[in-house]
Order: sequence, then structure tokens, then C-alpha cells
Amino acid sequence: MKMVTQFSAALRMLSRSMRDRALTLRFTLMALLGLCVVACQSTTDSVPETSVSDYAPIYFAGLVATPLERLQCEAVGGVVRSAGLAGGDNCIQTLSDGGKICRDSDDCLSECIVVGDIEFGTETTGQCRPTDNPFGCAARVENGRAEPILCVD
Repeated sequence: MKMVTQFSAALRMLSRSMRDRALTLRFTLMALLGLCVVACQSTTDSVPETSVSDYAPIYFAGLVATPLERLQCEAVGGVVRSAGLAGGDNCIQTLSDGGKICRDSDDCLSECIVVGDIEFGTETTGQCRPTDNPFGCAARVENGRAEPILCVD
């Protein structure tokens, strides 16, 4: 009988020890899960703008960006997108002066453009391109005058 009592006491102690370990493991797993969720949350809802001082266009060697080229593009806030008639990968960066009123492409990181129908030579102001995506149709504005409409594919 004494042996049964000792065995029963040992089982209770083992059961309590296992329960404590299980609780500790649960709390540890919950804490790790919470850290993972916090670490994965984005701190911004949009692509960061490129400032005047650190903008440099990124070009890819081929039609398809390599993993290293993708990383380089994303490191400066760019997005790799298929663009143009050939459909090749391009690093598209949002420009900090996009939408700014301009009279010449020298006023912009990219180009000063007018989108829509405008007669060549018309005195006008334009807007700086919002991104460095060169594709589409627009008239450049140089020296305060509209250039011919150019479509880049």
C-alpha cells in the first residue's frame, strides 16, 4: 500500500510539472507569435518618395530583373513592374517632385510634361512626371513651350 501511495504522489508531481511546462511553452509560443505579427506589419501604406538628393534611375541588364536587381530597386523604394511594348521589367520609382508645376525639364527629376492634346509651340506650363516610368504619351515642356507629343512604348 505504501508503494501505491508513493507511486500516486509521484504521478501527481509529474502531472503538475508537465502542466507547468505546458503553460510555459504556451506563453512562450504566444509571445513569439506576437513578436512575429508586430515585426511583419508595414510602417507605411505607400511607396516612399525619392528625394532630389538621392534619386538615381535603375536600369536592368535584361528584360527580366534578376533577384539582385529586384533587391536594388526595392531598396530605394522602387517597384518592379512590366512596362512598355516589350513588357520587360522596369524599376519604377515615385519621384518627390511629381506633380510640381514646371516650365522646363530642368525643373524636374524626370521630365516636365503636359498630358493631352496641345499644339506644338504653345506657351504653357507642365507638371513634373510623378514617376520615372518613361512609357506613355505626353508632350514635354521645354523653355515654357510645348514640344511635339511623343508616345514611348
